[in-house]
Amino acid sequence: MSQAIELELPWLEPHQALPPAHLAWPSHAPYPGLLAAGGDLSVARLLDAYSRGIFPWFSDGEPILWWSTSPRMVLQPQQFKLHNSLRKQLRGLLSAGRLRIVLDTDFDNVMLQCANASRTGQA
Repeated sequence: MSQAIELELPWLEPHQALPPAHLAWPSHAPYPGLLAAGGDLSVARLLDAYSRGIFPWFSDGEPILWWSTSPRMVLQPQQFKLHNSLRKQLRGLLSAGRLRIVLDTDFDNVMLQCANASRTGQA
C-alpha cells in the first residue's frame, strides 16, 4: 500500500520572495518540481527566479505556479564556452541553410508559439 504524501505549497503575496529552489516538491510528489503559487510577474521577480532555475507557468484566470524541476539547466552566458566540435557542427548547419541564429527579434511571437504548442498529455 502506498503512503500518502503531505506537502505544503507556499502562497506568495506580491513582492514576497520566492522560496529556495531546493524546496520544490520531490520527484515522487504528485507535481514534481512545484515550488510555490501566487506572487507577481514583475521584472525583478522574473530575473531573480530565472537566475535560480525557477520559472512561472500558468493560464489566464489561474494562479501563477512557480516551478524548479530536477534536473534543470541554467545557462550562464558569461561562462558559456563554444567548443570546437560544436562550432564545426554549427558552421555546417548554417552554411547548409538548416540553421538560423537570431536574438531578440520576435519575443511576442515566440511566447505565443510556446503557449499554443501541442504537448502530449497536456491540455
